Amino acid sequence: MRAAYWMCASVVLFAIAIIYLVEPSKKLPHFLPGYDPDLALHQIAHAVMAGFFAIVAFFGALASLIAGGIPDVQEPPSSHIHTVPPGDGDR
Repeated sequence: MRAAYWMCASVVLFAIAIIYLVEPSKKLPHFLPGYDPDLALHQIAHAVMAGFFAIVAFFGALASLIAGGIPDVQEPPSSHIHTVPPGDGDR
């Protein structure tokens, strides 16, 4: 479950990096750092940092998957049920 949070953070940060690269400072959303209504330059430094953190979050998701073990999807759920053969105590 933790890997899903890391992956969502990675996608959001990557989208923010793209926004920083595409939009000039005066057209950025007001809640993003780097917004300046008088500046027509792109915020390249902010884009690089958001991209860097997106990569870090992606590797955090991979580390969570490796640490928790990647679940085997091909194994049917019934294979986890073990039957106990009848013994001497069942008479």
